[in-house]
Amino acid sequence: MQSLKLRREFVDKHMRATAIELCNRQNTGWAQRGSPDELLEITYPTADVLRALESVATAGKPIVLLGQRGSGKSHIMALLHAAFVAPDAVESWASGWCGRLESSEKLDGLKLQRGFTPISETLSNHEYPCLWDVIFDRHPKGAYFRGKFEVAGTTVPAKSLLQDLFNTQRTALILDELQTWFDGLHDEAGEHGRKRRQWAFNFIQILSELSKERPDLLCLIASVRDSTTEAYRQIHRDGPVLVDFKGETAREDRKRLVLHRLFQNRGNVTDAEIQQIVAAYARERTRLLFADKNDRDQSDLRKEVAACWPFAPELLNLLEDHILMAAAAQDNRDLIGILAEVFRSRGDQVPVITAADFCVDDDECGVTSLLDSFATSADQERLREKAIRNLQAIRAAGIQVPHAREVISSLWMRSLSAALDLGGTRNEVQLDVTRDTSVDDNSFTAELATIVENSFNIHEVGTHDKRFCFKLPENPEAKLKAWARNDRSFEPEGTTAEGLLPVGRDQVYLRTVLNYLLRSPDAVSEQPSIPIVLDPNWERAPWANVPQPDVPTAWSERGKPVLIVIPASPKDLSQTLGPWLVEHVPVNRNMIRFLLPKADQPALYDDRDLLITARCVLLADSWKENDSQYVKLYKKYRDELLRQLKSRFDRYAILAVWDFETPADCTFHDEKHGSSGAEILGAVEHHVREHFFALEDFEKQVIEAAGRGETMKQLLALLTAEPLPGEQALPYLGELPTYEQVLEIVSRDKIAINVEGRWYCKEPGESDKATLQRLRSRAMCIGQKMHKVQLGEPTQAGSGGVAVTPPPTTPPAPAGGSPGATRTIDFPTPPSGSEEAGNVGTLLEPPVSNTAASSDASQPAAPVIRRSLGAKTGINLLGDLEKWALPDSQRVPQASLTISGASIKELRELMTRMPPKMVAELQITLPPEQEGSS
Repeated sequence: MQSLKLRREFVDKHMRATAIELCNRQNTGWAQRGSPDELLEITYPTADVLRALESVATAGKPIVLLGQRGSGKSHIMALLHAAFVAPDAVESWASGWCGRLESSEKLDGLKLQRGFTPISETLSNHEYPCLWDVIFDRHPKGAYFRGKFEVAGTTVPAKSLLQDLFNTQRTALILDELQTWFDGLHDEAGEHGRKRRQWAFNFIQILSELSKERPDLLCLIASVRDSTTEAYRQIHRDGPVLVDFKGETAREDRKRLVLHRLFQNRGNVTDAEIQQIVAAYARERTRLLFADKNDRDQSDLRKEVAACWPFAPELLNLLEDHILMAAAAQDNRDLIGILAEVFRSRGDQVPVITAADFCVDDDECGVTSLLDSFATSADQERLREKAIRNLQAIRAAGIQVPHAREVISSLWMRSLSAALDLGGTRNEVQLDVTRDTSVDDNSFTAELATIVENSFNIHEVGTHDKRFCFKLPENPEAKLKAWARNDRSFEPEGTTAEGLLPVGRDQVYLRTVLNYLLRSPDAVSEQPSIPIVLDPNWERAPWANVPQPDVPTAWSERGKPVLIVIPASPKDLSQTLGPWLVEHVPVNRNMIRFLLPKADQPALYDDRDLLITARCVLLADSWKENDSQYVKLYKKYRDELLRQLKSRFDRYAILAVWDFETPADCTFHDEKHGSSGAEILGAVEHHVREHFFALEDFEKQVIEAAGRGETMKQLLALLTAEPLPGEQALPYLGELPTYEQVLEIVSRDKIAINVEGRWYCKEPGESDKATLQRLRSRAMCIGQKMHKVQLGEPTQAGSGGVAVTPPPTTPPAPAGGSPGATRTIDFPTPPSGSEEAGNVGTLLEPPVSNTAASSDASQPAAPVIRRSLGAKTGINLLGDLEKWALPDSQRVPQASLTISGASIKELRELMTRMPPKMVAELQITLPPEQEGSS
């Protein structure tokens, strides 16, 4: 018997790619070669080939080859090109196959059309921006008709022009990779922009219709990957002949095609010789795998072995499930190349090549090419490393297992893809190691058991049919990571509001963990500030997905500074945070500290590695209840996630100088806090107090507030608001720290305080320390009680601690006044010329007095006046109004808007926008020189 010979292209160690290229610029494409003999030599007449040849012989419709990359479209198109160039040679080739195939009626008497000039082009090379350029460049009369087209001035060559062109020379237009070319086109914007995609769409329609209506002039042949492209849909309208590589015999045809493509003389080996070679394997195959089949079926199974020789059917099926044959016949996914490599290494040593011949410890057996062809991660290579180590361990142990290498290789091959039942059964592996003689069942069972016992990576899987497979030691971890890499598993649970970025489950979890990390995890100590972790919408809609207590208008209710966690490190603090404050924080701007990530870190929610770690924690937490092996993984990834988050945010920013008119000119302090995790909040507040809290400025503000007789609530409102433009911001420390500072000022005899009707101040001869201790024991309070504490001058408190300030003077009502006459109340007035005048807080209340006169029920109740803090925009004034929480039905006896620097035009526009039923009195003040014009 003669031995099999590989074709010349597979003999060299470095084989050339097996892809069939129709055309290229080097003129080496298969449609550019002078003789079709070499192409016909490697062409096997599959059902798809026969259908394509029959279609061009009969004509009448466009022809579309539809299949994924590597399915053989280009090969068939090269054959069709040859059918037009050298029809005699193709008919002779078809005649030569008659009698060699069971169904050769389509080859018998094949008569191809004559007189057509083929124009073939691989469009994926993108040599032509317009499809008609291919025709005009290649057709014998193309130059003449190109001129007629240009003179006509139409955007697309007319159908009549093409018909005249093809009348001069009948044409077969063969367009490979039409979908790739068409889907890469785009229309330019504007009325006069070039609409290449639309032009191509229209031109394909013209070609398709012309091919159907005048098959005597044009034969259109095109290839696409799938039916989703509009290019195919245009041709589909005319009912083309479809070659889709999905026929009943497609799978078997591909096997025969591979064998014909590999070997130059396999057809010369008789069936009797092949059956003799594969007899032992075929017999064991039916016994081990198909013992329940009847005699007729077993006979067919033995024939299948002969048809696949020199490869085992199980090997080809295994490889096809690992690397789909239809997508593997090109470039680095070259199934044909893999089979050529293993045949060169093992073909002369074994009668039938099986999975056991892909030796894990021999790169020459096609193992490297196999891994390169489908490995998507390092896991497959690591699995091979583990298999080699297992084999080495068995050999080092000196155990007598003659088939150790083959068994390890077979199990490794069968463990590579999760698409199959992972691993192999005892019978499958025994068949893989069967050569020209059968292997005793009992001895192999004992041998396999020994190998499994001495291999630390082979696991038993399956319930009904026990299988053996290789796994990485951290297999549960591999599964966890595989799920974590699946983005679809972590898509948002609900619908995303319009205008917002979607927030995935992993991002929500990451935000939750970071919130937990920053808040005291021990649940014992109270943090000095409130952390608020913003989600991916932090730049455009930061409060869209935060709880109601975390929105700016609610911050003052908790009385602590807020630490806004920014997910991404701003390149320029002023350019980013200044406009952000103006846009998204209408009130309480001075309560904020910004926690910033390291400058070299990616954005929190865009960090793929961090998100994968968070997903692992999330998944392991949900899986550990049903599978205990995920408990350790949950702890491992949780600790890793916390470790990364603890050190991710190493600095903070705080407002330094405010500029409302030009927010980008706001300045911020950018400082390292020197801490991590739950200690960050305390470290930030400590750093703020040590470096940016000016006690003398604070004392000045408190003394001025005491001079105005304000309450703690008014003082806190002043401190939480941004400073006046251009002034240095005084950090807000929180309600309790602020009140403690106020008590220290009282202990230094700078001010006095009134707590629930009792005045407290420094007693004569009492030290500052003693005063502070007494105040902390008697005047300390929190919440609403603290808000009502009134500040005053030390002279307002008597030595006994009882209020002696006289009640406010109420002038008598005007003579003849009615009960509804206006009543005037005197309030403490800030120093004249001060910018604080008229800007003393959001709530002004009269001084508290314990005298009998102040509690006299006969006196009218004092009005409550609410006032904004300084000049603000309309939207910020609206924020103040909302903050006061007044009901919509509340009637306001008098409201005043003080507007400075407005033009007459702006006042006129303001008047036109007043509600129709509202009446108001207008008074304007003009400079002296304009009095005459008023």
